[in-house]
Amino acid sequence: MLCVIAVLTVATSYLSFRVQRLRGMLEGEPIVLVEHGRVIERNLCRERMTHDELAAEAPPAADRRSRPRAPGVLETNGRMSFILED
Repeated sequence: MLCVIAVLTVATSYLSFRVQRLRGMLEGEPIVLVEHGRVIERNLCRERMTHDELAAEAPPAADRRSRPRAPGVLETNGRMSFILED
């Protein structure tokens, strides 16, 4: 069983490296969840995230001089990226 998983992992890695059309399907695409300071509800529902989970990933609220703006992106590795404006 372990050998099957190892072979599948190597095969998908090789295919995503060699075949560009399959890369998006195998690795996923980043998804914009916050744009211009507003939450995109459709994308949030599609990713099955709550507003509380999104708030937990947002930059600390202690720094009031900067606020999240477009985009707030859910990366393919599961982490959120925000661009901050002064």
